[in-house]
Amino acid sequence: AMEGAYKALSKLKDEKVISAIGVGLNETEMCVRFAEAGDFDCMILAGRYTLLEQSGLNDFFPLALKKKIGVILAGVFNSSILVKGVNSNSTYDYGKIPNHIAEKYFKIDKICKEYNVPVGAAALQFCNAHEVVSTMILGMDHPNQVKENIDLFHYKINKEIWHKLIKENLIDSR
Repeated sequence: AMEGAYKALSKLKDEKVISAIGVGLNETEMCVRFAEAGDFDCMILAGRYTLLEQSGLNDFFPLALKKKIGVILAGVFNSSILVKGVNSNSTYDYGKIPNHIAEKYFKIDKICKEYNVPVGAAALQFCNAHEVVSTMILGMDHPNQVKENIDLFHYKINKEIWHKLIKENLIDSR
């Protein structure tokens, strides 16, 4: 990719034919490799920075900040678990939900219920709060989900919930 596609895109950017170069991945390690190998404007990271998983905080996010790479998050609901809950039909990362992920979801759900916060609202607002995140891609399969997601995004959340999630080691304090 770096020897072929990237070189062609870089040339097009230098010629002002395109204005940005990006890549979409679902592994933070690959984001780091691409960020170190080229001059990217944005990267899509799918499913790896969510309430259930915060990989990238040690390596990719600091590098993205340093190199001014806009991070576009996709999969912020982790295959819809964070809006629909865990049930027998739920999947995670295209497969069966690992026990540790299901357990983490139930702990997060319990705290969200204590504070009367929909898990989906916490999921969206958590992902959007990091300074390196420039936008989010929300998968929707019905038009009414547009309004539902807007409502979740604007749901008033007491900041104490974040302190509790950190205290319980469910989210990283960063």
